[in-house]
Amino acid sequence: MVGGKTIVAKARVDSAQPLIDVPRILSLYREGRLKLDELITARNPLERINEAVASSPSDAALRNMIVF
Repeated sequence: MVGGKTIVAKARVDSAQPLIDVPRILSLYREGRLKLDELITARNPLERINEAVASSPSDAALRNMIVF
């Protein structure tokens, strides 16, 4: 209870449909309508994972991708 009011959080997890959603998201990405590449700060090989993790808290790399 906060300030005499109750806060209730509801999450709706049953709305995801992976067999429909994933192909749709991939299609949007391939068409250039979903900009994901711009969200990646750096791509690092697995051998440099420690460096990637260490740089994450700084502004140097906000979203690191580890490439296997």
